[in-house]
Amino acid sequence: MPLVLILGILALTVTVPFLGMVLGVLMPLPIIWTFVRGGRAQGVVLIGLVFLFLLIFAGDLPARVFFAEYGVLAWVMAEGIRQSQPMDRCVFFSALGSTAVSVLLLFVFLAEQDVGVSEFIEKQVSAQVQITVDAMKSAQEGSSEDMLLLEKNFSSVAKLFSEIYPSLLLVGSLIMALINYFALQFFAGKLEVLFPFCREKFSEWNLPESMVWFLLVSGAAVALGGGLGSVGTNLLVVVLFAYFIQGVAVVVHFLQTRKFARLIWFVTFFLIMLQPILIGITIGIGVFDLWADFRKLRSIPFQSE
Repeated sequence: MPLVLILGILALTVTVPFLGMVLGVLMPLPIIWTFVRGGRAQGVVLIGLVFLFLLIFAGDLPARVFFAEYGVLAWVMAEGIRQSQPMDRCVFFSALGSTAVSVLLLFVFLAEQDVGVSEFIEKQVSAQVQITVDAMKSAQEGSSEDMLLLEKNFSSVAKLFSEIYPSLLLVGSLIMALINYFALQFFAGKLEVLFPFCREKFSEWNLPESMVWFLLVSGAAVALGGGLGSVGTNLLVVVLFAYFIQGVAVVVHFLQTRKFARLIWFVTFFLIMLQPILIGITIGIGVFDLWADFRKLRSIPFQSE
């Protein structure tokens, strides 16, 4: 059954790209389920079967991508869940493992093609930016001044994204790991399947206090610029994402304790994901929660007027 689900998602990716892309985020889910329920041997066999299928029918590169982005993430996360490790450890190490293998395979692939890493990434980013510009032109979105400004800064945008590519890769893996972890909890609960999850509430999750030093050091490195600035920028992106997740935990706590309707939950997170200002506010909540401890308000009963 898990193999059929994975092959079905792969088929949708080819026939219905948008739907396949959305469902593709859940590609690790049936693999994690197999690892936890059936054991390590069944999980490895499932990964091997999908890898072999892609190798035969799609080629070497898609098979490698599947293993790095989905197989490794699912394997590491499943091992963490089997050991009842906390959510943050399961998510972080599975995402880190996936990113590390992806970077390693990227180096191997580029060595075979005799292309430099920075050159390859900048070309890929430039191509995507150009597609966006062309799409905006064809749809006639934005003013002519906006289009001229975007084209003028085209190379700068491509260079920036190529510079922060490693952190974007890790953040992407973290997002996928989070989605699959909570999806596994959801389906296990609905199907009444007992998994050895660590007993914890996401609404009470906190980053360690020492994390603030990574924020300060990365900010200082960005200010210094140069090669150190590039490292600092990548670190800053990851740290800000971590504080964004802590801010989301605070928001979830507030919504739970006030017992808001599900519609309010949906509207709240829809607006947060849609508005950059609200994303910044959520990051700020995550950062200042270290000192303000917004969740202390749980001890104050809520009274509606």
